[in-house]
Amino acid sequence: MVRKLVAALCSALAIVPADAAAAGAARPDGGHSRLVIETGFSCDGRHLCRQMRSCAEARYFLEVCGVSRLDGDGDGVPCETLCGSH
Repeated sequence: MVRKLVAALCSALAIVPADAAAAGAARPDGGHSRLVIETGFSCDGRHLCRQMRSCAEARYFLEVCGVSRLDGDGDGVPCETLCGSH
């Protein structure tokens, strides 16, 4: 459910998640600039849950920046201490 919600949000914002971008998918806006303006987040090199300030920020880093280590158990929920579990 979470992945579908994020996919719908990404589609509405005309962005491509990091895993698709790495596979060569075209980004309509040429980068993350539009999403940065709308969310206030940016892919700035952080990669640990303790560096995230909110669940929304952790989700951004997981889905947009491709920081897969934030989802240690692979359930689609990043940083369970911030976001909870299923």
